[in-house]
Amino acid sequence: MSKLFLKPANIEDAEKEWRFVAAMPANENGLTNKWHGVSHEKFISEVLPRMINNSKGIDLPEGFVPDTTLFLWNETEIVGQFRLRHYLPETKIPGHIGYYIAKEHRGKGFATEGLRLTLAYGAGIIPEDEFYMRLNKDNPASLCVMLKNGGRIVGETEDKLIVKIPKVGCPVSQIKQISPDDYPACAAAFGGGCSFAETCLAQQQAGNREAYALFVNGEIAAECHLVYDNPDYGTVPGRRLYFSRLIVKKGERGKGYGEALSRALLDIAKEKGYREIALGVNRDNTAAVRLYRKLGFTVYEEAADADGEFYRMEKLL
Repeated sequence: MSKLFLKPANIEDAEKEWRFVAAMPANENGLTNKWHGVSHEKFISEVLPRMINNSKGIDLPEGFVPDTTLFLWNETEIVGQFRLRHYLPETKIPGHIGYYIAKEHRGKGFATEGLRLTLAYGAGIIPEDEFYMRLNKDNPASLCVMLKNGGRIVGETEDKLIVKIPKVGCPVSQIKQISPDDYPACAAAFGGGCSFAETCLAQQQAGNREAYALFVNGEIAAECHLVYDNPDYGTVPGRRLYFSRLIVKKGERGKGYGEALSRALLDIAKEKGYREIALGVNRDNTAAVRLYRKLGFTVYEEAADADGEFYRMEKLL
């Protein structure tokens, strides 16, 4: 990662910039590139000068604001592009930052580091206190990138999530799998009412449960489990698993951490090849029921036990 750096669009690197821009898709996950397939001549004579002028606020189309095109380099190769708007237009659409990482360079942490570098670059440019970003709801990878850079979900539209990242004092968040060794930290985070009960530890050690947590500045903020191949939960090997024990630490609620962790786990389940996921939730836990409905779960059964009435919900992945 130490080899990664950002450079604004410039004449000296025009050849490599042209090859990268021309190869970028015309539209991917909401980031548009009207210069897909652009000829070398047009890039040199029109596109590159426009990029440079836009960063200076020169010759902007009506309704546009200044923006800087930043290329992410790995040593001598361009691996990504980040676009930074200098301030928000009145519509706030689509936000301060958009980015693209070439497909052959994904899964290497380049997007996370590139966004971190862009946030640092833009901190002295944007007048707002926070960076405003939007992403497609079906793009969990970008959501994880934003969360790792301190983002939090603050709203949504029909197909988009709205994320804000503080400009100063940005909390560093991370989603990762936790082990039995993390039990003391979990117990402390959730006031002794840790969801890591002895039965959960036993199941994890047996290999049919995985526990994940969202950490903020190294401290656990939320926790959730995936249960595999356990008949007690109605799982079916390779097809259906169980979503268990989502809990968010008091003081961290209302910041979108529960939703972010849930979306990440749904993506993990899908990547593992599962097609269905189920859960149970107390009917009086209206916040949780609302979240699960938002994530696409539907009620397939109403039931009751010694702890009260609850819903059984499921979702196709």
